[in-house]
Amino acid sequence: MKEYYRMVIELCKQSIHQVNSEKSLEVLVELDKAITTARIKGLPFEELQELKADVEQLRTMCA
Repeated sequence: MKEYYRMVIELCKQSIHQVNSEKSLEVLVELDKAITTARIKGLPFEELQELKADVEQLRTMCA
């Protein structure tokens, strides 16, 4: 399952030409909150970190 969502995200990264910086910042904040919550609850958070890295990469690609 994980491989599939990663493939879709990679495809999205290739097809996006402009990223809304305000919206992407909101997404980063939400992902940070989710990562913190997962850590506190002892839940896995690696996939959330990968998604956060994807958003950060999109922000730098389109800056």
